[in-house]
Amino acid sequence: MKPRHPDRALLVLLLLAACGGGGGDGGASGGGAGQLPDLPARRVSAATPVAAGCTGGSSTGTLYANAEVEPFVAAHANDGNHLVAAWQQDRWSDGGSRALVSAVSRDGGATWQRTLQPMSRCGGALAGAAGDFERVTDPWVDVGADGSVHLLGLAINGAALQPGSASAMLASRSTDGGRTWSAPAAINRIPGAAAFTPTLHVRADGLVGVMHYDLRSNTTDASTLLADAWLLSSRDGVAWTEAHVHGPFDMAAAPDARGLFLGDYQGLVSANRTDIFAPRLDGISAARESPAAAHFARSEVPIADAARWAPRQVHCERPFL
Repeated sequence: MKPRHPDRALLVLLLLAACGGGGGDGGASGGGAGQLPDLPARRVSAATPVAAGCTGGSSTGTLYANAEVEPFVAAHANDGNHLVAAWQQDRWSDGGSRALVSAVSRDGGATWQRTLQPMSRCGGALAGAAGDFERVTDPWVDVGADGSVHLLGLAINGAALQPGSASAMLASRSTDGGRTWSAPAAINRIPGAAAFTPTLHVRADGLVGVMHYDLRSNTTDASTLLADAWLLSSRDGVAWTEAHVHGPFDMAAAPDARGLFLGDYQGLVSANRTDIFAPRLDGISAARESPAAAHFARSEVPIADAARWAPRQVHCERPFL
């Protein structure tokens, strides 16, 4: 099935990559415009840059120094030699990591320049700064058509979605392709409401989209965990506009895989200009049995709350919504 207006579509699709994924054995050769170069196996990360003994104030779990997880890589659409990566550095056994690290290559991955991001205390954030958190997780990075790079991380204190915990979605922007970065800034609109499962994408015209969930609608009723889905958009990575995607819905009905998950890896994808997709979250109580669907909307910027449309269904061995 195709959208009714494919000629003017901005598509933002929540992909349920928790089903697993696979890579091909081929690829474009060379490093020309729009092509990814053939890459030999090279190490992108290095020994942990985090100071020995730093815990950021964390008092639970086992620390695995030099463990690098959730790697993410993005390529410049017009220069396959320009690659930017990000990952969690030094993972804790009970969630999150000591820091996020980014890396940039301008020679197709032959060499990399790494940056320890101050999105957590062990990443170098000072007291009172946006990154003044114990841990950080969920790295996202994308490259705009002009070569600017946007980085996102979820900073956390305490156990996720538990009383006394805190979180912030931190965004940073690089105007020199990933070599230097702006100071991280919290972009979730309600600082006191736990935010989680962010995704980031830069549209071809430079519009930045970030989708996430939060608990601003939650109540004191212990039998429910009310959450909403939100979409943030920005032209410059500094000023952000928020749109409501869906909710509130009962997050407590989501599949429990050592934590409540709506599909733990999701992604935003765009094409052209005006239509968006976001997850269909009504009927979440049937998430364990039902395939995924989507919301459909048209707009010059990523907004939602419009007519629903299901472009395809996604089936997993253990279905996620």
